[in-house]
Amino acid sequence: MNMVRTLPFPSFLFFWEWVADADSDVVLARDMVKEVEHPTCGPIKLVNTPVKFSDTQPNIRTPPPTLGQHTDEVLGGLLGMEAEEIEGLRREGVVA
Repeated sequence: MNMVRTLPFPSFLFFWEWVADADSDVVLARDMVKEVEHPTCGPIKLVNTPVKFSDTQPNIRTPPPTLGQHTDEVLGGLLGMEAEEIEGLRREGVVA
């Protein structure tokens, strides 16, 4: 007896299967893959928010950050480092 066929839930797709089959009826109907414009890479496909709600529709708001895009914000704004310290880390290749 094949136990997999008797389980009370449907099969599911792995991330790589969603992207590989981005034009399937299920993926399109559930809006599972979104194409967004990335400033460096151009158009890229991303997995959309998997959870769907009746009143709120979560969505991808921005593309993934570029390398070093938030370095100053995190080190300076959140951690309180001085601009000279951050620049020193950049010169040493510690951060982008």
